[in-house]
Amino acid sequence: MLTIGTSSPEVLNKAGQLGLIAAAASTSESPKLHNRALRWLAHSHPELQHWQYQAYMVAPAQLAETLAFFHEKGLLGLNVSHPHKMAVMPLLAGCDEAARRIGACNTLTWTPKGYWGTNTDGLGLKKALRCCFGIEPKGQSLLLIGAGGAARAAAFMALEQGCRHLWLFNRTQSHALNLQRDLLKRFPSAAVDLWTDPNGITGIIFAAAAPPQAPLPIELKDFALRPWVYDMRYGPMPSSLLLAAKRLGLPHADGRPMLRAQGMAALRVWLNKGLRGACAP
Repeated sequence: MLTIGTSSPEVLNKAGQLGLIAAAASTSESPKLHNRALRWLAHSHPELQHWQYQAYMVAPAQLAETLAFFHEKGLLGLNVSHPHKMAVMPLLAGCDEAARRIGACNTLTWTPKGYWGTNTDGLGLKKALRCCFGIEPKGQSLLLIGAGGAARAAAFMALEQGCRHLWLFNRTQSHALNLQRDLLKRFPSAAVDLWTDPNGITGIIFAAAAPPQAPLPIELKDFALRPWVYDMRYGPMPSSLLLAAKRLGLPHADGRPMLRAQGMAALRVWLNKGLRGACAP
């Protein structure tokens, strides 16, 4: 993991074809995931044998300068994580329709005019829910905790897939209200409300940036329908939320399946753009 303040152009030119920018990049498993995939792809695409993926710790105040620096050095693909997914939007040369609707992106691709953005979080979450619980958002009554970039992607995906009722909760209520407003602009007939009642909830998605061991914002024992619990976070130890779900015998999973799914989707974006002549796996 490199801190952008100490990275040299020589390091970037030698090894930095792909990377992650985040405020706490040292905890990410993205480099391990992508470098394993790149080594496998290099067997059939020798032009990828020198590609590497690295994590870069970038503070919010450094984001614009960092993006310009990476573009100048030709860093071909970037993942974007907390807290930059929304803040990066005005710094891009352009983005696809999905990222524009969501108002956040997590995947950037180099173009001559600047970085082009998309968002693979929703796809990753959809695949993770199917993999972990065998469910689809359609017909579900979901509680979404969080209102940042990852939560926005989750919310748009859930409504696009036919979620019956989406309940929003965030410690800063104004952020939840902003998300509700944006969702209802896109889905005017959808049921999107601020969460008040645990009854009727069939699934819980945690998409906030709170530390994994932070006190719970909700009491799982109060949910009568025994919902499944998906925590987008992951780490060496289970989060307080997942430990509580385990104690109650609720179906639960951490963010690693989503990381794998959205990471592979991001890699396909970069390869489909013709980077170094490679094709998608």
